[in-house]
Amino acid sequence: MLPTVAIDATHLKDRFKGVLFVAICKDANECVYLVAFGISHVEDEDSWTWFLSKLRDAIGCPENTMFIFDQYLDMKKVIQNAYLKAHHGLYGYHLKKKFKNKFKRDDVAMIFTLTRDCYKVFDFNRHMNQLKQIHAGAHTDLMRIGPQRWAVPVHQTRRYQMMTSNIAECVNSYLKYARQMPITILIEFIKDMFQLWYHDRYEEAIKVTMPLRPWVAKQLRKWFNDAHCFVVKPINRVEFEVKDRKMDGLVNLSTKTCSCCEFQIDLLPCSHAIVAISKCKREAIEFCADYYKTTVFMEGYAGSIRLVGHPSEWDMPPHVKQIIVLPPPWQSQARRPRMRRIPSVYEGS
Repeated sequence: MLPTVAIDATHLKDRFKGVLFVAICKDANECVYLVAFGISHVEDEDSWTWFLSKLRDAIGCPENTMFIFDQYLDMKKVIQNAYLKAHHGLYGYHLKKKFKNKFKRDDVAMIFTLTRDCYKVFDFNRHMNQLKQIHAGAHTDLMRIGPQRWAVPVHQTRRYQMMTSNIAECVNSYLKYARQMPITILIEFIKDMFQLWYHDRYEEAIKVTMPLRPWVAKQLRKWFNDAHCFVVKPINRVEFEVKDRKMDGLVNLSTKTCSCCEFQIDLLPCSHAIVAISKCKREAIEFCADYYKTTVFMEGYAGSIRLVGHPSEWDMPPHVKQIIVLPPPWQSQARRPRMRRIPSVYEGS
């Protein structure tokens, strides 16, 4: 799975309320992959620190891990407490909406988008200078936030084009009705969701006959078709000058880089690299990161989600049995909501 993890929180609607924390990334076929979830009574710095510390205990800290989150809390401090070596970024889409609402100018939002999505540092500096000229306040705000948290060319690590919180909102939407139920029912529902996803996606993965996951193979074909008119001029056995009638590209197949910077940032051959690879009669899969390969897609769902069994069969330590858990005092007298049946994840899926 991707080392880029989106973290989010959503409120529970049960009698005693509470907050559901989720950590989510994408699998090797651009689908939502729920890494972990946790439940606390409130969303604050202590609760986030607890959740991320438990996440670290469960999965460790893979190299080049990046957490992406909204800007509503000082999550930078929380992440540094739990993941000292991890990077952190902001949702570019939501940051754009906030700037558009704050400054009420479409040109500011447009330049922000260009600045956020470009690949070259030269283009980033050019767009930022343009923004400074038309609106110094917007430029100051973006610099205060830190370009390394939202701009592709100056990121400290790769974010694999994850600019929105769509994957987190997708899970929240899927759990819309389950979040109205008691915690035990909610957890059972999430377990069923895990179980269904693992089974169905593993079955899907083993049917893929291509070495690259379907989304990647389709993207590479598109780039190859778009590059049919490019002119390739070999410099030596590994370097190629590619003329595309725009900015052109200098490709180095040995270092897997291109002057357009897309090759080394996305770890996937760009259109310049695709025609260079074709010129020397090699396969594109040689130059794709392992993350894009079908074998990794299968490995992501190779495990099994098993039942936890009935509580009467749990082997709990004596000190855990002695703990008495009381409802929050500020919620204990809350009106009991009308219960409604939740459809199983297996119904209508």
